[in-house]
Amino acid sequence: MYVDIKFLLEPPNFTKGTMLLIQPLAPLSMVNSMPGSYYKTEHVPDKFMLCGLFENILNLHLAEGDRNAIRKKIKKHYMKEYKIDYEAENSNVGYNPITNHLFEIESLFVKPDLQFYEDVWTQHLIAGDERHLKGVINYDWNIEKDMIGLKIRNNSKEKNQYFTDNKNHFPQYYRSPRNREFLIAKGYYGLKLNMTLQLFTVLESAIQNNNIGYLGTSEGWIDVSFGETK
Repeated sequence: MYVDIKFLLEPPNFTKGTMLLIQPLAPLSMVNSMPGSYYKTEHVPDKFMLCGLFENILNLHLAEGDRNAIRKKIKKHYMKEYKIDYEAENSNVGYNPITNHLFEIESLFVKPDLQFYEDVWTQHLIAGDERHLKGVINYDWNIEKDMIGLKIRNNSKEKNQYFTDNKNHFPQYYRSPRNREFLIAKGYYGLKLNMTLQLFTVLESAIQNNNIGYLGTSEGWIDVSFGETK
């Protein structure tokens, strides 16, 4: 689906009252910080999570460099056209939204019954030392003998140097297991939002073709619907 992103430059006039209904279709884990070994879920999606949801629905899957470029464009446009200082917000997990200036959460008016459980979740990380070398499952078969030797000698300094010199033989990310909390929602979330008219229009049009998105993780599938409140 093609979306003209000029709506990102519209002034932050939240004239459209919107009712957002979220029906979870799978367990959710909505983490808003990177605490280390244990990832605790929020009970309700926050604004950054809704930004991620909206941008996913609109197929705005952008690299960090592209996001930063768009945010700079918005800031320049806001100051030139509206004399408004655009504040580029960042989440605690390093997510840089590009729709956060176009809506606000007014209230949560429906919350589902929640049940919680813990599971082991695989985090994908990048490191510059032996953690990366030890964390990968697959690597270039040409270095198999080297890897066997490194394991036998078990010298951290040697492993660090070997990885530094041979990064091209390893995957870009290594895997690290973490304990993560999930929730099962029986019912749906209902949130009242105030947003710009154009954001409402593009979102309403997009969910007519695809009303499936996700929250928290790429496995946290949800069904989305919008309604007008005024």
